[in-house]
Amino acid sequence: MYSRIDLPLQCSLPLATLLALCWAIPTGLALTLTTGLAAGHLMASVVFVWLGWRSVRRFALLGSQRAVTGLHLRRQQLSVRTAEGSDIPVTVAANSRLTSRVALLKLRPEASTLQEHTVLLVNLPFCTNVDPDAFRRLRVWLRFAGSPSPSSNQPV
Repeated sequence: MYSRIDLPLQCSLPLATLLALCWAIPTGLALTLTTGLAAGHLMASVVFVWLGWRSVRRFALLGSQRAVTGLHLRRQQLSVRTAEGSDIPVTVAANSRLTSRVALLKLRPEASTLQEHTVLLVNLPFCTNVDPDAFRRLRVWLRFAGSPSPSSNQPV
């Protein structure tokens, strides 16, 4: 089993475009399909644009202070590195999702239950933000040693 994994996350413009398009759909629907006041349409679209920009900046462009810029595994302890430069030991939550090309990880700090870090790892031919070999090693570790509970039928 792997005892040392370094997985730096990279800024990805194709991923940013994909996330922006995903948020454009509810924004367009809020503007066109709902019935009611025009102010409600405008307010809903502003909220969707703000949420979309926040997710693009945090997950694809790694521009916010809480953005996760890397994952590190040392001695069976997973930790995240934030944009601020701090390393935080975390555990993988049961509601994380893992496939061969995409991982959506919910990571809970061991010291606190207030914050949760969400990490989007993508290794697609047209869109990637991780090293493929390090991503494969992390997937193997998550499947065999990093799962929160062996009896759970969750994909992690």
